[in-house]
Formats: sequence, C-alpha cells, structure tokens
Amino acid sequence: MFGPLAMLDLIKEARGLLVGPEFWATQVAVESLGARAMRLRL
Repeated sequence: MFGPLAMLDLIKEARGLLVGPEFWATQVAVESLGARAMRLRL
C-alpha cells in the first residue's frame, strides 16, 4: 500500500538530498498527480 500521502512523505525526505530544477519540476508534477488522484477517489 503506497498512497499519495506516503509518496509526499518520501518527497519531503528527498527534498534535503536533491535540490535542482529537474527535481522541483518532478516534485510539482508528482504532487499535482497525487492531488488529482485524491480528487478522483472522492
């Protein structure tokens, strides 16, 4: 079971390790996809 909230926690952990334009772009994409998935579930 790997839900959007768990992924967001992983992203927050990785935030301290990876900081760069590609990383931020990927994070924004993942967060928007996670929010979209949560909305679809409701």
